[in-house]
Amino acid sequence: MNVAQAVHLADTCEKLFKRAASAWVRGNNSGNDATLSRCNLLCDRLRRDAEALLKPLGIVVDYPGLYPSFMVKGYAEHSTLNAISAALDNTRKPI
Repeated sequence: MNVAQAVHLADTCEKLFKRAASAWVRGNNSGNDATLSRCNLLCDRLRRDAEALLKPLGIVVDYPGLYPSFMVKGYAEHSTLNAISAALDNTRKPI
């Protein structure tokens, strides 16, 4: 994967994570049970879509809050691009 592809992947995932967070906020602020349920389902789907893009690189996604953090080769990363870069770094050994 070249730099442009890595940046594109990070941008795509970031958009999915932001849309997921927005859906969660919209549902929780709605005051409507049906809207909350629908928005939570959308949030979960968007998160799974982003996670599926990162999984082949060995990146594990966690949600300590509304936005994700990442585990790569045993190290914590806090941005999508850093996680992708770390996954592609052959000099970084897993712990």
